[in-house]
Amino acid sequence: MSRYYTSDGEASSRRTASAPNRLTPRTTTQHPAAPRQAAPTLLQSPAALRQQYMSTISGYPPSSSQYTTSRPSAATQRPSTHNSKPSASSYTAVNASHKARTYSRKRILLVWFQNHDFSASALTKEVTEVAALFSDDLGFESPQSCLITESDTSPTNQLITALKAFTRACKDKKELLVVYYSGHGRVRPRGGLNLQGEGKAKDDEKVYWNRIQKEVLFKVDADFLVLLDCCYAEMGVKGLHRYRRDSIAACAKDRTTATPGERSFTECLLQAARQLLPHGGFTVQQLFDRIRVVAAEMWYDGAKRAETPIYKDQCGDETEHEIHFEMTSPPTSAPDSASAVATMQPAAGNRRRTSTRRDPSNDSDESSNDSEEDSEGDEEEDEENDPPQTTHGQAGASDTAWQQRRAQAQAAWKRMWDEGRTPEEAFEKLVATWQTSMHLSKQDADAQIRWLLAR
Repeated sequence: MSRYYTSDGEASSRRTASAPNRLTPRTTTQHPAAPRQAAPTLLQSPAALRQQYMSTISGYPPSSSQYTTSRPSAATQRPSTHNSKPSASSYTAVNASHKARTYSRKRILLVWFQNHDFSASALTKEVTEVAALFSDDLGFESPQSCLITESDTSPTNQLITALKAFTRACKDKKELLVVYYSGHGRVRPRGGLNLQGEGKAKDDEKVYWNRIQKEVLFKVDADFLVLLDCCYAEMGVKGLHRYRRDSIAACAKDRTTATPGERSFTECLLQAARQLLPHGGFTVQQLFDRIRVVAAEMWYDGAKRAETPIYKDQCGDETEHEIHFEMTSPPTSAPDSASAVATMQPAAGNRRRTSTRRDPSNDSDESSNDSEEDSEGDEEEDEENDPPQTTHGQAGASDTAWQQRRAQAQAAWKRMWDEGRTPEEAFEKLVATWQTSMHLSKQDADAQIRWLLAR
């Protein structure tokens, strides 16, 4: 029995050996729709993306032997940092999934040019703060410096000599070397990266960074991290080796970055590391993720240039560990509130009023002036022990009430620390809460919280 359609559209059936093909209706097979995969997040690692998407390709199932990197699997991905703050529990869980190596020595080399066209104070401040971060907080040895100067020796040879001396002291494979550079960067005509102190430097004033990596750094049997704060920095982070060769570049190979100052890559690096320090330790990947968050926050606050930094995971299949930074003495409890608050910038307008002293030239008796100044000094010391003044005069509360408020502030400080907040974030939250509950101005709430936490 075959079915065909007549010219008037009616269906007919006729017993025939074979109906013409043009009269045979087309049959379609309904295939179930394939499940749509979720778009990858920006913070997923390349290894996780490979394992997630290659598993859907027929004939290419991923196996455990194919991926020997130490990155966490898709099920144990690090927590997203979008609209969130790092918590102690989340970073503890992530750190446990990595194979962190214990280093016998940790050293850092700081590289910059003597002749440059940046702000001298800004560049010096950034280099000094980077040195303090690694030596004081991360337990590195005293930082070594390579200041490239004008001399008979070419800048490239100067840096090669400094790096050879820096790496020659490496006697154990379980050592960590960090190279930090701040300055200009330019793309070479045939590829690669030139380091230079000034934007319009001559050829004999430039450093061919890729050659230095190949001749010196890649021959060292140790782990090292390269931090490049310059334009086109991605051009200087290439190569695959069996030891950890990680790099964080300030921007992509075709982009420029901000000069030393409040919006620079180094400033993002410092802020990110300080936010992670209270948790005891962090990996390079976690540091990079936090740098991106800080850079995005700067852009949101009105930064003119907020280039996305680049992270290069330059390890081979034989590498099964990850560079891990640890604090010199990991904290087991919340940091001392008094020392933390003492380093924070007071709110605008929150300045103590000082009494106007008389001109000694108008007094005949100098001894009386000295006694008056001493008494004024004693009065100022007494004022420091009193609760801070508010815009409506002295805050009317007894000593018992202030003791209760102090206990509340200290308890809130510890609770916010347990939630994973940094000291700065905890202080800002306390000020905002105190301002609302006590019906105070921001300056008054700032002053009272400082006084309560510093007791």
